[in-house]
Amino acid sequence: MNIMNNKQQPTKDKVYESEVETGKPIPATKWWRSRRILLALFAIILILCAVFFTLIIPKLFAPTIQASRDPNVGNRVNINGQTFYYTETVKLFVDAKEFAELKPNLTGDYEYSVNDLALGLHKFSAQAISRGGYESAMSQIVSVDISPTATIVVPTATPAIPTATPIPFTPTPTPIAIITPTFSGIVSGTYYYAEDLPNLSGKSSPKQTIQLFDSNRAIGNTISDDEGKWAIKLDKALSVGSHLLQAGLFNIDGKELARSPNTLIYVITPLNVQVLQGSIITIGSSISDSGKITGTGHPSLTVKIYENESTLTTSTVDQGGYWQWVIPTTTLTGTHALNFVQLASVDQPVGTAIKKSITINLLLLPDTGADLTSQEMSLFGLLSLIILVTISLKIGARFSRIE
Repeated sequence: MNIMNNKQQPTKDKVYESEVETGKPIPATKWWRSRRILLALFAIILILCAVFFTLIIPKLFAPTIQASRDPNVGNRVNINGQTFYYTETVKLFVDAKEFAELKPNLTGDYEYSVNDLALGLHKFSAQAISRGGYESAMSQIVSVDISPTATIVVPTATPAIPTATPIPFTPTPTPIAIITPTFSGIVSGTYYYAEDLPNLSGKSSPKQTIQLFDSNRAIGNTISDDEGKWAIKLDKALSVGSHLLQAGLFNIDGKELARSPNTLIYVITPLNVQVLQGSIITIGSSISDSGKITGTGHPSLTVKIYENESTLTTSTVDQGGYWQWVIPTTTLTGTHALNFVQLASVDQPVGTAIKKSITINLLLLPDTGADLTSQEMSLFGLLSLIILVTISLKIGARFSRIE
């Protein structure tokens, strides 16, 4: 029996191992397994891609363009379109002449408005310029007719054509009649109480959006009615201080068409009288505050106190917001219905303050514990001296008897 025939044939790996062990050369690695060659191929592919995207594609693909007449401004044309994201600039051509260079955004979109166009037919086109300075093909040409009114052209009927077919056209939308918003019921430079302004109203263009601003901060909006009237209810009352109000007119697309002039108003602290209805006040006292009426109001304004439309006095509110009235002793005692109102200026009530003046019924009584006069003080001192001398004499006589 042959022993060699019973041995298992060696595998390929075993063969390689035996070749290494014996020092025989290992077969050479195939060329596509070389790392340097693979890196070189990858670099060549990158360069070809860069050339393709920067040189070839811009020449093959032209930008898109759309043009339409602005419905609000008759001689304005709005243009927009799209190009590739790597486009550096877009050249805009009006009537085959270069008009402007535009900068597209990161997604390749661009837009522009051409103003003050002459009446007639105008043609618009665009061309993209790549970042390498290469020009693309021209876009399609779009035409826009700038004319005061669109007309229908009807061909003259001929015997062979009994009925003429009108040329289709798109009528120009009727522009919105822009009426600058105005305020109703408030006057610039005037003082108001916050409770007098639960809402603000005015007038503008019919059926348009009205946005209300306070120092350029939006505080409400509404839609004007068929007559252009509008009213906005405030979600939050205006705070004490100055407020610069404006009303803006916006179309259905959210574009602002007009804004009202600035209206500056002042919201002030309400008037308050710190005395209860039916209180009894003693007048003429100098040892207590019982002869005073105090309250709070807006600093630097005037509080007018009157009875039966007859002014009794006025008092200025100090910087701390307080005022007072010392009732003179010449005031008639008895029940008085006193009225208090805060004035923006002399005899000019704040807002509608005159309609809600504070009326308080008071009972004024003379002060029975008023200070003594100088003559009364002299008589009191003399009497006290006599009593003191008499007591001293009696004490001295008693000590004399004891001795």
